[in-house]
Amino acid sequence: MRVVFGFDSSHDRVVQVFWQEDDGKVKVRMQKPDGSTKDRDMGHAGLSEVVISVGGAYSPMYPTDVDDLRSAFQYLGKAADLVETLPKANLGDQQTNSQAS
Repeated sequence: MRVVFGFDSSHDRVVQVFWQEDDGKVKVRMQKPDGSTKDRDMGHAGLSEVVISVGGAYSPMYPTDVDDLRSAFQYLGKAADLVETLPKANLGDQQTNSQAS
């Protein structure tokens, strides 16, 4: 299953896990400052759209594949370095970085 981990603004821990349901809806599980979690429907068309609209310099993100969603949730609150040991996943967007000739 493909997921995207969102890090906090200091880039040192995982605070969000984004995933896409079978019906195409993107959801997120966020860890609150008190340690509790909250699930929310993002209303985005796909994980690549989430990375573009939510990610950035202050909210870095890391896409990867995990065996199941429960294993992804185990990374909430853990060090960002730990997540970055997982292989990076391609989100399948249609954009390229090549220049036109």
